[in-house]
Amino acid sequence: MSDDLIKEIKEDIRNDQLVAFWNEYGNIVIGTVIAVVLMTVGYLFWHNLQEKKILEQTLMYERNLETDPSKGEKADYTPLIKDGSTGYRILGSFEQARLASGTKEAEDLLKSMADDTSYDSFYREAAALQAIMRKFDSTHGAVLLEELEPLVNKASPLQAAALELQAFSYLKLQQTKKASDVFLSVAKHPQAPQSMRVRAQAMLETIN
Repeated sequence: MSDDLIKEIKEDIRNDQLVAFWNEYGNIVIGTVIAVVLMTVGYLFWHNLQEKKILEQTLMYERNLETDPSKGEKADYTPLIKDGSTGYRILGSFEQARLASGTKEAEDLLKSMADDTSYDSFYREAAALQAIMRKFDSTHGAVLLEELEPLVNKASPLQAAALELQAFSYLKLQQTKKASDVFLSVAKHPQAPQSMRVRAQAMLETIN
């Protein structure tokens, strides 16, 4: 049998196999390709939409920051808090709480942030700490100590700040020995800012 004839037979077999394969799996192949194309188009559309939304949120945040109360302008971060990305929800909540300082709105906003498990623990702790700070003067020391308990017992970048508030809470209760012990912990805390350590040292010299 000649080489040309062998090649022709092999080619026929391959063609027959290809036809059989296509008859059985052609629709699946076409469907898969279409699905991949649609997914790619969908992703690109979603990505462009997200970029547009982020840009709109950035502009909204900046406009709020630039409002001038002396001209009767009022910032409102509510749309960002409701529909913004995680980052702008956090920023918007903190800013809105600042604007509403001393009101139930601020208290509810910070509590909502502290309870929201979708946020990183740092931001949740920051919200809880800020809520305690904002009501510090008007709240009984024992209540403050109870609310500070989870924050002072957790190693985190905010632990030193929580400890400082704990020490001042003890002072509100006139428990100077406990306050002194906590101020000493703050003065030695490795993550406490220098200004906080200096302040703690000054308090130690004042109450001892």
